[in-house]
Amino acid sequence: IAAQAEALSKEHPQAAMAIQNFGQVLEARGDLAGAEEALRDAAERFRSLRGAEHPDTWYAFASLTRVMTSRGRCLEAAELFAA
Repeated sequence: IAAQAEALSKEHPQAAMAIQNFGQVLEARGDLAGAEEALRDAAERFRSLRGAEHPDTWYAFASLTRVMTSRGRCLEAAELFAA
C-alpha cells in the first residue's frame, strides 16, 4: 500500500485511498499513532482533491476521529469531526 501511494502523484485520488487503507491496517494491528498519522494525511489529501463535502473526505475524517478517540483524545476528535 505504501509503495502504491509513493508511485502515484500526490494529486491522485488512489494515492489518498492507498494511504487511508494503510492507516486502517495500522489501526487493526494496534499501531494507533501510525494509523493517526496515515489517516490524517489521507483525510487532508481527500479534502484537497475532492472537497470537504465529498463522501471520501467524510469517511477519511470519520476514520481519523475514530482513531483519535481510541487514543483518548475525544474532545479534539469531536472538534475535528464537527469542523
